[in-house]
Amino acid sequence: MTENFIKESISLHYVALIVNDAGYTITKIEQDYGTDFIIMGQREYKDANGKKRYIDNGTLLKVQVKSTKKLKNKGTYWEYNLRRQNYNTYYVQKDNPYPFIFIIYKIPRMRNDWVKNDFFKLTVKKCAYYYIPNGDEIKTKNKTYVKIKIPKKNLFTKKNLKKIMEETFNE
Repeated sequence: MTENFIKESISLHYVALIVNDAGYTITKIEQDYGTDFIIMGQREYKDANGKKRYIDNGTLLKVQVKSTKKLKNKGTYWEYNLRRQNYNTYYVQKDNPYPFIFIIYKIPRMRNDWVKNDFFKLTVKKCAYYYIPNGDEIKTKNKTYVKIKIPKKNLFTKKNLKKIMEETFNE
């Protein structure tokens, strides 16, 4: 497996772990056109026997995941060169009824630091940040990349995912 495939797989599974831990359903899009995952919320109900059940509640968040070793530290935010084709995938569907976010997984520079496991634990290093496109991308003449600013407070955690889902869907 190439290093890029390994990085992609680690980043996708990292995101899935956070989403599942937050209590949401995640579906991998096998043949994607710019969306890697769909995150869905659920609601609880009781069946005819009074047993607690869950069904999808209609909330749907589209996600594209990127992994990189190259996030530039700019104080309160990270600067990332997002491929223009990926940004354009978002841009042409910005009026889509389903919200869309990028998740940028910051993978360690050293290959031996990516994943470690032993009898007691599995450690996946480093972390991920989410970016909600809003038109404040840094304007450049570069036809290959769009520079985006990712606030450091946008750490992709289960708490922040719940906040995104609540603010987006009034859950």
